[in-house]
Amino acid sequence: MKPSTRSFLGSLLGSILGVFIAIGLSVLLLFVILGVFVAASQKKVSIAKDTVLTINLDDEITQRPSESPLDILEDLDLGLNASSGISVKELTDAIYLAKDDENVKGLYLTGSIMNVGLATADEVRIALEDFKKSGKFIVSYSEALTNKAYFTMTSSSEIYLHPEGVLGLTGFHSEQMFLKGMFEKLDIDIQLFRAGKYKSAGETFIKTNLSEENRFQITEFMNSNYSYFINKISGARKIDTATTRRLISNLEIRYPEDAKKAKLIDGITYYDEVLSIIKEKADWSGKHEHFLTINKYNKYLKENKKSLYKGKDKIAVIYANGDIAGGNGDENSVGSEKLSETIRRARNDKKVKAIVLRVVSPGGGSLASDVIWREVKLASDSMPVIVSMGDVAASGGYLIAAPATTIMADPTSITGSIGVFALLPNLSRFWNSKTGISWDRVSTGKYADLGNPNRPITEGEKSIIQHFVDTTYYSFKSKVAKGRNLPIETVDALAQGRVYSGIQALDLKLVDTLGTLNNAIELAAKKAGLDEFSIKNLPDFSKDLPQFMRALGSSIFVKENTFTSLIINEITRVQDLINEKTPLMYMPYSFDY
Repeated sequence: MKPSTRSFLGSLLGSILGVFIAIGLSVLLLFVILGVFVAASQKKVSIAKDTVLTINLDDEITQRPSESPLDILEDLDLGLNASSGISVKELTDAIYLAKDDENVKGLYLTGSIMNVGLATADEVRIALEDFKKSGKFIVSYSEALTNKAYFTMTSSSEIYLHPEGVLGLTGFHSEQMFLKGMFEKLDIDIQLFRAGKYKSAGETFIKTNLSEENRFQITEFMNSNYSYFINKISGARKIDTATTRRLISNLEIRYPEDAKKAKLIDGITYYDEVLSIIKEKADWSGKHEHFLTINKYNKYLKENKKSLYKGKDKIAVIYANGDIAGGNGDENSVGSEKLSETIRRARNDKKVKAIVLRVVSPGGGSLASDVIWREVKLASDSMPVIVSMGDVAASGGYLIAAPATTIMADPTSITGSIGVFALLPNLSRFWNSKTGISWDRVSTGKYADLGNPNRPITEGEKSIIQHFVDTTYYSFKSKVAKGRNLPIETVDALAQGRVYSGIQALDLKLVDTLGTLNNAIELAAKKAGLDEFSIKNLPDFSKDLPQFMRALGSSIFVKENTFTSLIINEITRVQDLINEKTPLMYMPYSFDY
């Protein structure tokens, strides 16, 4: 055998051996990791007799109980920021159970920002107010407070601020990105087709500022939510609303002393001083401390099968969380195929006596929304279906709620937006001027490539697409009219793509009542005639390895760079809107509360 041949075979065998060694080590490492995870998951949580539960409002609060395989990493304390957080339902349930738990002496709230919508913050605040009725204390402390965190903390017995801290009560604002100038620079023309004079979702592509109709509707529902915000703060702190409004509007609260003088906080202290206050209230002796995070308390409740609910009969709590599209979706997006199948199975499950559909969605594709609408309607024909609206349940998110037995919203939920639009880009000038690329085509008919973005749209095509949008809009209004038992003329006047707050929607009969997810579950049980029942959270999402890797990567990298995450989300959303093949039922707003 020639030396060169021996050398080649040696290298080949060495490479193969190296691959097998690498695979073996990877498998071994995987088993070690799984062993650590299993050990962590089996670690039981204990609770002392004089425990104070801690709630950091800056921690992630999700919309549905997580099925993430990363949950057990919280016990490992690896510094990966890998916890999937706690859902608003788990958080509020833990607070309700702690109210009657003799081992829990009180709550300690901290944090600054609270990165959730106002409706979610309101649900937490309502649970905290209920806890306080037990006579147990709630002490809040922060170095810097923004609107939603302070709003939530006003449920406390006492609020303390760091001597160099900031109470940033600045009011609400909404800011919308407009892309017309960018598209003009790129020589891209965007055609917008819409139905409803307030349906402003597509305006971001064709304008450089807010239209008058859009400015009006934003102002109206934002003022509604702001008034609710002012009223709750004023009531909790025993200050008249006019004074609270003036303090915020004029930015009169600039230093901790201003906040103390205005009675917006109870004291100006350092953390060690707040700790002493808590020790005294909890009757701790010496250096004895028994703090327990709300996440670990939630784990303790699960381990000991402590719950607000028990019984053989079930209420299915089905989460529609995120943008609506076809397919399966996941914990943060609504897939019409998966969700409609979930509703259908719940409807046919003899143990399920009622459904609570939790909607936290700005909408999405019209076809996907309609697929879900049909299953909600079929379910409501056979059992009580209660919709619980979270931070936003608008456009397609409102359509899927329309046929429910009862629609319940938070006073600050963003809802309505009954309207339709479609987008079609013309990239022909972009290809030619920016890249030198040109296109040519052969077709069997003049509409064979309807919607082709590589050429200008014809007048005949414009008419077809607009008719499609108008037809979809009429179908939307008709289904709302039937579901809400309203004349089509009334719905037409309320529709037009206009957005409303929960309070406004209640006055206009677009929702039936106001309340939390827990209130919706209670109402579902009442309508189903249930005294005892358990909760079944749906849809189910698999805990496969790809999901684990995606969740781990997202947790370690994306969460650490909020600006990058924002840009990625915006670019992805714009791409999805342009690529959507059916008219859209979507609400695009971003609000800073």
